[in-house]
Amino acid sequence: MVKLVFGINGMFNRPNSSSPWDPSNTVNFLDYTARNSISVYGFELGNELTTKVLPDVLGKDFILFHTLVAKFWPDAQTRPRIIGPDLNPNSAWLNSFLSVAGPVMDVITYHLYIGYGLNPNLTNQLQDPSFLDLERQTAMPITESVGSLAPHAEIWAGETAAAWHSGQQGTTNTFISSIWYVDQLGSLAILGHKAVCRQCLVGGFYGLLNWTNVDPNPDFFTALLWKSTMGTKVLKITPDPSALDVRVYAHCSAIDKSGITLAVINLNNVTTYNMNVRGFSNTKRHEYRVSSPALESNQYFINSRAMKAEIDGTITPWTPIDADGPLTIRAHEILFASFYDVGKSACAS
Repeated sequence: MVKLVFGINGMFNRPNSSSPWDPSNTVNFLDYTARNSISVYGFELGNELTTKVLPDVLGKDFILFHTLVAKFWPDAQTRPRIIGPDLNPNSAWLNSFLSVAGPVMDVITYHLYIGYGLNPNLTNQLQDPSFLDLERQTAMPITESVGSLAPHAEIWAGETAAAWHSGQQGTTNTFISSIWYVDQLGSLAILGHKAVCRQCLVGGFYGLLNWTNVDPNPDFFTALLWKSTMGTKVLKITPDPSALDVRVYAHCSAIDKSGITLAVINLNNVTTYNMNVRGFSNTKRHEYRVSSPALESNQYFINSRAMKAEIDGTITPWTPIDADGPLTIRAHEILFASFYDVGKSACAS
């Protein structure tokens, strides 16, 4: 199901950072949308306004915005959600904003890019555990601000990719980006994010689809595989602290609601790791092994089968591998392992 979130211009007729927002254009738009019963999941006011609008001023704008949306959708059960402010990470600014607007916010959005598209060392950075840790280090202050000042609101990464400045040809549209992507999805899920909105579907070198021919880039298949295997309940795990090159995330399974799926990433370019999973009564599982001939290749294999989209839009089907016993994760491989017979677990109903 497609859920439409419509962005609203937060700078309309605003001459300076301390001036209030002019909602006249938005009022006409909201009126048209409501009268025509157009289904909208939410409205997001503003985009990267931290250097353009004072936080308390924008907070008052959001209170007005909430009042306008409630006027056209009086039923709170069907009312589009109030989303924003879509800021570049700045917890001090966000604290001031939420001190004013926190009670009316449904979703807090911000932008998250740890890489820079013009950095020639980007491919190496995306294999560095300490660099990948920047995701959590950047997101944590945002999470803490929302938890303190708007605990009822969801947190979304409202715009994100491995690198800003339209990404980087040969990096953010190749397999190395999927290593970053799985790690980001796992990291932000641990921090309680409810959505991760990719920049973008088509455009630049960081789109999920190739902007010249609309063929899927590797991250497109990664998004599908994550959604198909990783459920929404996040589980706490304790990985081996000595294996810095291996990143592991655990969720209740999207395949078997009582099962558990692990997402495992091997950042090492040489070493194959064998891993013992403790705490499961049974290690029988379905495996989905993701690989590519090279980090900077746009070829994407699931269990050695090349993935592609046909001209009619159908996607190459993937078939799991049945496995048991210790996990094996090869160099520069991503593994989704869905354990389906684990006995009593946090996922069992």
